[in-house]
Amino acid sequence: MRHKIFIALLALMMSAAGNTATAQQKDNETQRTEQAKQRKDKQRQRMTREQLAERQARYIAQSIALDEETAEKYVRTFCEYQKEVWALRPEKKAKKQAGMSESEIEKNINDNFDYTEKLLAIRKKYYKEYSKFMTQRQIQRAYEMERKAMGHLAKRKANMKDRKGGTRQQRRTRQ
Repeated sequence: MRHKIFIALLALMMSAAGNTATAQQKDNETQRTEQAKQRKDKQRQRMTREQLAERQARYIAQSIALDEETAEKYVRTFCEYQKEVWALRPEKKAKKQAGMSESEIEKNINDNFDYTEKLLAIRKKYYKEYSKFMTQRQIQRAYEMERKAMGHLAKRKANMKDRKGGTRQQRRTRQ
């Protein structure tokens, strides 16, 4: 008789432990699902240009092993540089050259020359700023990493277009 009571108690304890473990497992799964949703929501929020520039500058500063003080100067200067570059040329809607007259094409080419000259002047200005607190090797490495990051962003943008089925214009013409 004792043996049967012992087995019954043991079975009861095992089923209670199983129910507790199942409840905890469900709670853990629910918590993980909620955390995944929060991460997705954060990823969906687009960074502003300023946030992206600051993040890029901090990554570069860390990669070239700048000390804290120099890194802060670099981040601040890089963000100022980016703002000047952005202000230089507001985004334009690209016109197809087929629909442009010769004079419009000539104006477009000359505008591009002007933009390139202004951009070069800004780059020279900030090179002098960087030279005040960074070595030439650090500046060169920062420029390399900046180019690499821009290439990565361009590739990512192209992949996004591919996933969405091309540019907006291409999607409109297909409809």
